[in-house]
Amino acid sequence: MIYDVAIVGAGPSGSTAARKCAAEGLSTVIVDRAEFPRDKPCGGGVNMRTARLLPFDISPVVEKTVHSVKFYSGTKHPYTLTSDEPLTFITRRSRLDAFLLEKAIEAGAKLEEGFRLHSVERNGNVIITDGDRSFTARKLIAADGANGQTAKFAGLGAARDMTVGLEGNLPVPTGQDSDFDRTVSLSIGALPGGYGWLFPKEDHINVGVWGPRSEASRLRNHLATVTRSYGLDPDDITELRGHHLPVRFKDSPMGDGQVLLAGDAAGMVDPLSGDGIYGAVRSGGIAADHVIAGLNGTETRAYQEVMQELMLEEYRVGKTLRDAFYVAPSFFVRLVMRVPPVWPAACRMVRGESSYQHWKSKLGPGYWILAGMAKVSRR
Repeated sequence: MIYDVAIVGAGPSGSTAARKCAAEGLSTVIVDRAEFPRDKPCGGGVNMRTARLLPFDISPVVEKTVHSVKFYSGTKHPYTLTSDEPLTFITRRSRLDAFLLEKAIEAGAKLEEGFRLHSVERNGNVIITDGDRSFTARKLIAADGANGQTAKFAGLGAARDMTVGLEGNLPVPTGQDSDFDRTVSLSIGALPGGYGWLFPKEDHINVGVWGPRSEASRLRNHLATVTRSYGLDPDDITELRGHHLPVRFKDSPMGDGQVLLAGDAAGMVDPLSGDGIYGAVRSGGIAADHVIAGLNGTETRAYQEVMQELMLEEYRVGKTLRDAFYVAPSFFVRLVMRVPPVWPAACRMVRGESSYQHWKSKLGPGYWILAGMAKVSRR
């Protein structure tokens, strides 16, 4: 059988692409090396702008709904800001990914688990093999994450900046359950070019740190420091896990017409926030739309051009803002705390009502001052 589309990777990006393709009547196979449900290192925050991309409610897998952020940033005491509307849903990747995959299967996608990709070949179509099984498709979407090999086997080899994260879990301290009901904690500037977090879960707390690859050897020390700042004991951390969060380089290829990259495989981690779930769902949906248009004969532009318009320029501005932000993170956090319009603007961004490009427009000449700061920080 020749499928219309094969998708490697059944995380949020691959499942979103599979659901959209199958719902449009395309014969769709999605393969993954794991068997679901499977866990993945991740804080598990799904912000509102991500949730709004999905045509269904994710409340069945939501453990906490966050309205407040407690900022730690070089100040003696943390500072809490609250939104009347929800900002982020907290879940577990084992539950979220299985839920999104279930929606793809309900739409008609075929799932093949335990598929360890060995090769990608082309003969007019695309053939993916794992030694025992092979699938042939007219189009291929590579959504196999930070460590996936599909892009390499397909001859694309997308270049990405591998930022790093380390996270683990702690029990909720006795008598403090209410403190973690609706609040996440962020330690801004907890490590050079990165931050720490605390996310409340249903029956535990997730703590972690994220930053540039140059900090990889010091992540354990950073995590211990951040955990103590929350009043928790780092010796109580269990299930400690490290992971890569790939941020795309400016000129990295997104595909070649027959093979399209999405999610972490394309480096679609938000360069400022480190959020990978939004980039996964958004790029998976765009890749699916492009495949559908290509197979229906209505495609008018290359995938790279479409992504440039819909995501890549946005992320380029986000990278500039990130580099400027980490020149003086405490200063910018104080702006959020003390300049009244800034917090509502940040909330609109998290809820998907604004964008980095909108911020660029509103800042006017101020953006180019930040761009200059960013250029200095890269040297």
